[in-house]
Amino acid sequence: MSELKDQLSKIIEGLKGFEEGMEKTRKGFDALPFIIRSYAERDFELGSGKSAEKWIEESRRYRSQLESLQAELEEDRKPSQEKIEECLSKTRAFIKSLEKLHQYLKNLPSKLASVPSYLLPNLDKSISEARKASEELEKFIIELKKLEETLEKLCS
Repeated sequence: MSELKDQLSKIIEGLKGFEEGMEKTRKGFDALPFIIRSYAERDFELGSGKSAEKWIEESRRYRSQLESLQAELEEDRKPSQEKIEECLSKTRAFIKSLEKLHQYLKNLPSKLASVPSYLLPNLDKSISEARKASEELEKFIIELKKLEETLEKLCS
């Protein structure tokens, strides 16, 4: 159970960082000129599967569930099989969603490179940030898959 505790702590912190990143993304959209903002928000939602706001909501719900499991473990209570299975199900669903977001972010630099620089101030910075976000998300997905494996072992 100590492995699970460690993984949960790491994932919960990662989710908080993810939510901060999505909030930054949302504010970045708000800072764009109206015509570009509408296009960028729509492209993000279609490409990633959700709006930034929906990503934040989903992450908070998932984090809350993991925090509940973590609290039980911290109190040295053995979580019910049902709770573990529910966390496993949510973890799998969240990984699947994040993989779509990762693919979008991975392709974003080439998409941004085709945008005229006068439309997007700091275009180079945006491209660099998209690459960095893609790399960080890939690492986070790997950590989530480790959590998934641990939860699977507890279910069997």
